[in-house]
Amino acid sequence: YLIESIENIPGVNIWGPDANQARTSTVSLTIDGVHPSKAATAFNRKDICVRTGLHCAPGAHRLLGTFPEGSIRISPGFFTSEKDIDEAVKVLKQI
Repeated sequence: YLIESIENIPGVNIWGPDANQARTSTVSLTIDGVHPSKAATAFNRKDICVRTGLHCAPGAHRLLGTFPEGSIRISPGFFTSEKDIDEAVKVLKQI
């Protein structure tokens, strides 16, 4: 649901398998022209926790071209509701 909700937002780049392929719930993304830490601040202001950086994988980020800034990682869990995801998508669209 998260990927389907953000995959068509202009400037948002999702890293990893397509939504229809096997993957974990963790979604790494970048936003054109926005440093991941600035985006994280916008999420945090709405009490939405995200992680930013290289995520212990600098080599992968070099390969993707996201080094040295890294990416934003959104990690929905078992208790994350569609409403929670909708709120995160709303923030992402505002960024």
